[in-house]
Amino acid sequence: MKQTDVDRVEEQKIKIDFGAGIAALTLLRFLAENAQSMPVSVLSRMLNEQDVLQTVIPLMDQPPWKRTRKGKTEKYNDGKWTEVGPDDYHRLTKTEAQVWLLINSLLLDSECRRRYEWTEQRKQTVMRLSKFFNELLIDQLPVLQDLRRMVETLAFQTPPNTTDARSVVIEQLPEIRSRLLKSDWQGIAKVFRDRQMKQTPQELQAEMSDLASMYDMLNIEEFMEDPKCSVCGLPAEKRCSKCKMEWYCSRKCQVSAWKGHKSLCETLCALPARPDDAGGAGAATMASGVTQMTSGITQITNDAPGVKSILPSSRAPKIQMLD
Repeated sequence: MKQTDVDRVEEQKIKIDFGAGIAALTLLRFLAENAQSMPVSVLSRMLNEQDVLQTVIPLMDQPPWKRTRKGKTEKYNDGKWTEVGPDDYHRLTKTEAQVWLLINSLLLDSECRRRYEWTEQRKQTVMRLSKFFNELLIDQLPVLQDLRRMVETLAFQTPPNTTDARSVVIEQLPEIRSRLLKSDWQGIAKVFRDRQMKQTPQELQAEMSDLASMYDMLNIEEFMEDPKCSVCGLPAEKRCSKCKMEWYCSRKCQVSAWKGHKSLCETLCALPARPDDAGGAGAATMASGVTQMTSGITQITNDAPGVKSILPSSRAPKIQMLD
């Protein structure tokens, strides 16, 4: 069956989401292995509030990195799906090894053991790992031997208590991030789309004025390097009078570079220019593109409550064209 554009986009989205999830496992393993150097608030949130351990262990029952296609087993490894034969079925891939090492760090790392708050439900979830241990697994990851012993002892022992269970953790809450996550993004997108379709030339011009005002307010020019001669690299004060894109330190350098610059200059000058363009066709095209990209942002707050404008409008635009 022929795929539509929507089907292809949806398929691509699924691939990107899956790849991001696999990458997240690697990041979680890195964080767990460096728990000693993590802030207390981050580790506490990771272990108890988000409970990464109780999220990862259920994945072992129905691993998303393993699938069956046309009667053949495939495993996700190194960013692609690879067919696995009967002889290699129990061989760990990098993704499977990452998951086991993550669980190992979360349960055996001294700092994680101090912070993790055990409950009966959490104990039962961890004990589900016992069915996955076998000699083939231990041979491939000998470091899991202690984890195997720890899981087996949970069946007849009380889980260790947290040594810092009563400690007070003071942390800075990500207030702006929390508000952003609660925003109605579907509504904001709809407002943005509607405004984009209905925007008038006058509104586009006002948008560009606000953008220029922001550019002036931030003094971006102070962070830009002084122009250099395209021929010798010395500080330049002159530039091509036609395209206004190439800089030169002297007439001599400009003449020597003309042969190579001529074709590019003629191409830039041939671009369609706006009637009010005072800075060259290339500048007009670039300004128009910036306007199209930023249109809809400044006034979106009129239709989407709770979202503040990011473009200042209190200062008059200040645009300087260099000759």
